[in-house]
Amino acid sequence: MPQGTQLALADAVLAVHVAVILLNVVGMAAIPVGGWCGWRWVRVPWWRALHIAVLALVARGPGSVSLDGLIRRRALGRGLQ
Repeated sequence: MPQGTQLALADAVLAVHVAVILLNVVGMAAIPVGGWCGWRWVRVPWWRALHIAVLALVARGPGSVSLDGLIRRRALGRGLQ
């Protein structure tokens, strides 16, 4: 795989990680605050299911935590250091 493609893939994995973190942080704050403020969207079943699923995925373990770093190191020729 060309180096540029590997670096783009590493950036995509990093972007997904940031999105997961934002979903978890925003969800952890928005659900109780929204319940207190009467926001209807925090009680929508698909939102709650998505939030719980992402929390469970993170709690499961490190799985792909270093995937972006691994791809980036391989692309730059640094191996598995």
